[in-house]
Amino acid sequence: MNVVNKIGNATIIVLCLLFVITGCGFSPVTETVKKPVRTTEELSPLFLTDYRSGLEQAREENKPILVYFMSKTCVFSSQMTRETLSDPKFRDFARNFVCVQIDTGQPSSEKLCEDLQIKGTPTIQFMSPSGIPLQRMTQPQPAHELVLQMQSVLYSLAWKEVKYYR
Repeated sequence: MNVVNKIGNATIIVLCLLFVITGCGFSPVTETVKKPVRTTEELSPLFLTDYRSGLEQAREENKPILVYFMSKTCVFSSQMTRETLSDPKFRDFARNFVCVQIDTGQPSSEKLCEDLQIKGTPTIQFMSPSGIPLQRMTQPQPAHELVLQMQSVLYSLAWKEVKYYR
């Protein structure tokens, strides 16, 4: 009986470590986190909640898209929202993008998550104004790191335009 308990305890420890190391996935394990992330209303007016509207706006304004895939039950999404997306440095620079927040817990997000192969949260997917996937971030990042990634996206899009005119 002691051997069974030791094996069971070891399994629980390994599973907990895997959860912490890999971030939040779409498994029932993430449902046990009780700390909610900020709502879209708190991130507004910066974030839209409808991908199609965001894509349409990006095309009209010729801006890249930042799609933030999050889960209300994911501690890492909560951390990203609280520490990164609320940071004034990020919020100021994000005006160069059309920002869309997708709650992966909503049934309406399943098709988009499947199409873009989103495996866990938080994930930030950068896209061109026409909806072509570009770079992706799959871990919580401090605001200055996210801003650097955003600058990289803008630079790569600007470089592509310069190459087309040559």
